[in-house]
Amino acid sequence: MSAIYVDTNEWINLNRHYPKEVFSGLWENIENLISEGRILSPNEVLDEIKRGHDELVEWCRTHRTMFLNTDKLIGQVQKILKEHPTLVNPNARYESADPYLIALAASYKDNILPMYSSPACGRVISRFATH
Repeated sequence: MSAIYVDTNEWINLNRHYPKEVFSGLWENIENLISEGRILSPNEVLDEIKRGHDELVEWCRTHRTMFLNTDKLIGQVQKILKEHPTLVNPNARYESADPYLIALAASYKDNILPMYSSPACGRVISRFATH
């Protein structure tokens, strides 16, 4: 069974545009998919979400099982960044989750929710997901 790997901006947009109070069925379905292990994100996505200090942070903490440790993917992340140095801003204040998300999905040959924050990210995902 394959999984969908979700980036930070997708969680933020879901929370912002589809509030749990109004779209409770949608969020129940998401929670079911999380409990089945079919929706996942790297730990770095949770780190980015925590910077928001809103109700999404608490919701993510209650669904902690969807956030995967990426320690074993450091080599793949380094390869991605070496081949695509413009994927992340080297002067950014915080580390980006994007290369971890790509490495995680590529390691399982699964799908990343296709709402890329940048065209560069989409190109890198396409390249690594096919290997």
